[in-house]
Amino acid sequence: MRQKLTHAQLPAPLAALVDPSDFLKAFDCPETQTVVVWRVNKQIGKQQELEFSLHLMRGLTRPEREAQFPAPAEVPLPALGAHVMKRDRLEEGTDVRYETYDVYLLGQTAKITQCEQIYFAPALMTIADVVQPALENALFAGKYLAWSVDEKVSSWVAALYRLRRQMGETGADEDNLFSPRLLDELRLVDANIEAMLPSILHQLATMETSDPKAMLASFNSRTRLSLVLECLRTSPEDLIS
Repeated sequence: MRQKLTHAQLPAPLAALVDPSDFLKAFDCPETQTVVVWRVNKQIGKQQELEFSLHLMRGLTRPEREAQFPAPAEVPLPALGAHVMKRDRLEEGTDVRYETYDVYLLGQTAKITQCEQIYFAPALMTIADVVQPALENALFAGKYLAWSVDEKVSSWVAALYRLRRQMGETGADEDNLFSPRLLDELRLVDANIEAMLPSILHQLATMETSDPKAMLASFNSRTRLSLVLECLRTSPEDLIS
């Protein structure tokens, strides 16, 4: 765990570079002999990372930071049936350093997915903990493509039912799950999701013994769509074909 620093604890030359009103947080990083500051960059409307060398007593330039990156390295993850190529990068515009992992299944040469984490977080996660959910999502995407539309609909019904139950257990309205953000997340998995949504919502309402028309109306209102149950006159398979 890296030691968190206040603005008052920054070395004087570094404190002079960072306006207190723009200061977000800072960490002492013994492994790099630097102090890393995250500050607001008002010009781009994002946080920006500044790495300050305790040896040179000045901020490091982007090329200087990149020159200190370790060489890309292969890391085996046999428990996940995969291996990764680990490398570092600085995000354009913000200069935030990321540790990036290109993920490959064992025995395969094609990259299956990529994931990363912010390097100067309070504590780095293990590579396996970062890679596992990304790998599971990538493998699921491959399985999902092979499913029939009826199988896809049933999977979405079960997922939304579970999420609505979890929301209800917190005391919130279960319909709060329906939102533009949810719709965006569904589209990331399946670009044709809107064609299946009438069937999904109809089956979800049936599972919950509620009115399908009322559920559809709530979904439309909260996502700003205009889905109609008339689509159910055809089978889900016909909607996608």
